[in-house]
Amino acid sequence: MSRMRIALVGGLAAALLVVSAGSAMAAPPSSDTQNQTVQFTNRAAVQLTLATPLVDFGNVDPLAQYAAGGGNATVKANAGWTLSVTAPANFTETGGRLNTIPIGRLSLKPGAGAYAAVASGANAVSSGARTTNAGTATALAYHLELQFGDNPNTAGDQYQAVLVYTATTP
Repeated sequence: MSRMRIALVGGLAAALLVVSAGSAMAAPPSSDTQNQTVQFTNRAAVQLTLATPLVDFGNVDPLAQYAAGGGNATVKANAGWTLSVTAPANFTETGGRLNTIPIGRLSLKPGAGAYAAVASGANAVSSGARTTNAGTATALAYHLELQFGDNPNTAGDQYQAVLVYTATTP
């Protein structure tokens, strides 16, 4: 081989060695990608608000039927919901006296529905599908109609019954 060829082959080999070494020491990539999964469990949830915590019919007698508004029961839920009210068997005197009046003297009208006598135990009120953040309001209205056989309350006492409203989701 001639000197020129040897020099040319040597130069080419040296150039290949430099290029090869340069690519082996190349800079790391300028970006990289990894995945991250974000997950959660969204449980069924419900919230109930009663706008009017006290309904007071005032002074009543068995000569008339009395009406009173109960405000709104507002339900917020992320699933289908039901609203019910649980009532005791009787109105009782606030001072702990023994006189009682049956809870059935009270009638409830939810929203645009009809009045129905409240029964001891659970009573269905309304239901609906999942709501917006504003919720679904059900207007509550009551009628009270006493009978002459109902005992008047003891002086200084009133009759009362605590109604427990409950909103549930499946």
